[in-house]
Amino acid sequence: MLQRRQPRKKLPHGLRQLISMFLFIGGTVASLFFFTTLSMKVTHSEDGVLVDLRTWGFYTPDVRGIAITEVATSNVVWDIQAPYRHLAIRTVSLSVGSNPSVPAGSSSNTVVVVPESESSFLLHPGVRYRITAHSTFGGSKNKSQATEEFTMPNAGGRRH
Repeated sequence: MLQRRQPRKKLPHGLRQLISMFLFIGGTVASLFFFTTLSMKVTHSEDGVLVDLRTWGFYTPDVRGIAITEVATSNVVWDIQAPYRHLAIRTVSLSVGSNPSVPAGSSSNTVVVVPESESSFLLHPGVRYRITAHSTFGGSKNKSQATEEFTMPNAGGRRH
């Protein structure tokens, strides 16, 4: 003879609402972190590096500034900022030697902080650099930053 299954007891309505609210808030916080976290990928080539700032390799991030510092001396080699909105930069191509102070594709409100009043900056072969990009989401309270180190290639494309 088949036994009849007892119906499950439902959670009280208030507890179900509390669990739903917790899942909604948790999902919202997780998605905000995921979608607003700035990422950076540095790819080496024979004559330089390509810095990819795109989110998921496609979306243009809200980058507010990019700086390159020489690791050994902590000297800032290049620093650009966007006082209004963002730089609208997806990738930055850096080569040994002279590089433009305002990268191709950047927004018209780009301000070059270092090198001041110069149209280009120099990167030397075999030198280790640190690149930092920062972003501000929803005002200055929500900041995201990505930092990577790279070594410019020596002659013939070799790097340390």
